[in-house]
Amino acid sequence: MAEYLIAGNYGDKVHTNIHSELIRRTDRGYFLIKPAKTKPVRLLHVKNWLGPKTLSLDSLSNVLLDIPGFDGRQRSGTYIIEPLRAGLGHSVGRVARPTMGWGAALATIDNETQRVIANRIRYSVHLHERLLELGNTIDLVRENLPVFGNSTRDILMVACLEVEALFKLLMFKDYQAERGNIERYWRVSKHAKLPDYIVSLAEAPELGEIRPFSEWSDEGEVSYRPLPWYQAYNLAKHNAVRGNEVANLEHALTAICAGVVLINALQGSHGLTLSKRVIESFRGSFQMIGKPSWSPGDYYYKVPGQDLQITPL
Repeated sequence: MAEYLIAGNYGDKVHTNIHSELIRRTDRGYFLIKPAKTKPVRLLHVKNWLGPKTLSLDSLSNVLLDIPGFDGRQRSGTYIIEPLRAGLGHSVGRVARPTMGWGAALATIDNETQRVIANRIRYSVHLHERLLELGNTIDLVRENLPVFGNSTRDILMVACLEVEALFKLLMFKDYQAERGNIERYWRVSKHAKLPDYIVSLAEAPELGEIRPFSEWSDEGEVSYRPLPWYQAYNLAKHNAVRGNEVANLEHALTAICAGVVLINALQGSHGLTLSKRVIESFRGSFQMIGKPSWSPGDYYYKVPGQDLQITPL
């Protein structure tokens, strides 16, 4: 079975003018591959034979540097070889990552999914507006985060329903039929780097940085670690008498920001047909002050003439 790798020339400055190429490892050795330019579009064609399959990765890096014109912009530097983790022509669920498209930067999202994503953005704006309405009664400052009541419970309930819907969009090709739970949703965290997202509210800067998925940040964890705001949602849902006590302002706020993180982590959330008011409200209300960084091996690589194929998680 073929093994696809990325050859990234980082030069003297990491993240500067990164130039990546695809390499395929077969029983006949390593090959540098490129999209075919003939019509009809064919999958790929071989540009260079690089060496036998026994060639070490260090030797492979030197071979790349010796190819005339392989990277005319950046001849100096070291080629760092790493595997293509998403698989050629495939995405990991609908997780947003940089896409090398050979003519197209983004995967095509069907009209129905675009409509669903657009509605999720509208609901996020709605929840933000409800939070600001609550701010007319309660100052949105850290000292008031333990405050609870019917309003905070209602916001938490709706925000977590949105979170569940967004997780399904992220993970499953057929997001309407698949059933999930929070331990299953946890599986997508490392693929989308959810703990790396940091949110702040433009109209409540006193609340500081909000990291909805910080509990999932330990890459060494092999078992699910609960999220306090999602636990509060479950407790409130199953105990209407005392549910308000756990559904406080902090959990409601974090749940709203969790939805915002998932929207930003969702491929196809940009370039949607939305009203100017909704777009400006969404972008202006929630400031993304922290986002994941991606290695070239994490990128999506499109096959010429084909949309990315969704690989469910």
